[in-house]
Amino acid sequence: MATFRDQIKGYVDNHWAVPCGDGIVWVYYAAIDTRSQAAKHKQATKKDWSAAFLQYADPTFGALEGLYLIPPAEVAKVKTGQMDASSYPERKMIASWFDLADKNSLNPEVTGQKPEYHGLNDCAHFVTQSLAAGGIHVETAGVPTLFNSLRGLADTKTLAKTTSAGLAEAILKAGLMKVGDVIIYSKGGNHHHSVVYMGNAQIAMHTWANHPSHPTLKGDWKASASEDHPLVTLIHFGRDDPPINPSSAILGWWRVAWRGTDYFYFFDKAGRVGYTKKPPTRFDRPLSNPEGRGYWFFQTSQISICWSATGSLEVLKGSTGAGGTHLEGTWNGSERLVGDKIS
Repeated sequence: MATFRDQIKGYVDNHWAVPCGDGIVWVYYAAIDTRSQAAKHKQATKKDWSAAFLQYADPTFGALEGLYLIPPAEVAKVKTGQMDASSYPERKMIASWFDLADKNSLNPEVTGQKPEYHGLNDCAHFVTQSLAAGGIHVETAGVPTLFNSLRGLADTKTLAKTTSAGLAEAILKAGLMKVGDVIIYSKGGNHHHSVVYMGNAQIAMHTWANHPSHPTLKGDWKASASEDHPLVTLIHFGRDDPPINPSSAILGWWRVAWRGTDYFYFFDKAGRVGYTKKPPTRFDRPLSNPEGRGYWFFQTSQISICWSATGSLEVLKGSTGAGGTHLEGTWNGSERLVGDKIS
């Protein structure tokens, strides 16, 4: 039986280079109904048309992306990564990349096609339509709304919130993000861009179209951590995380030494972890007001902790396995941590 992650991946693989199943593509000020556009063009040409994202050459800015109508038989080529607009002699541009007319006017492809729309902006729409295929309904065309909606779901875990690409990369390399999870890119407190995580440090998205099958970007997640939105939020769906044994020795209170200071961690059976620098008055109760919050995962013989607010990754191993009463490891791959069970 297909999992929700299989369903998301299947949808992504089928729609990364073409409009979503609802036929809508967003520009920054409007929604384009590509089916209506295809019907209008059919009236003019007496032929059938389908929409796809293609790249066109710009004399000033290099390769840019446009939304085009092309013959339906050609769409399969686009999905395999053949995205050069000049490879499709029969084409009609519906929307161009730039939202400024003076920049569009520099390109003969755009002026010759005379698109009705400009300023492609379909990333959040694509992410939420992909998630809906897996039964996760947070439909929106706005990244800020998506950010808040995902973090508000009961089963999501924010492994890193608006952190550097370097720290986010360590979490991705640790294998804690899974296919169908979401990455959001931000700058200065504003959330600008969203993508679907495809595993193996690869993503899929609209605007620009990207996917492991893309001819040049090849699903590179770092390409989106640009100057326009360099900060990264990693949102993981925890609904299929392995259940935690309620008798695990990890659960409860630990004293962890780092940089000469003692921190008091509390691990719970839902996979959450919090810390306080103030020694708790009672060790028979959970931590009620943590100074920091995160999530912990069993990974073979180690414990991995992601601290949400900082994006820091801690990796700890037990002296007698991950279930022991003594842990040692590293913070962000370098600085030493030592922990002992105290309740």
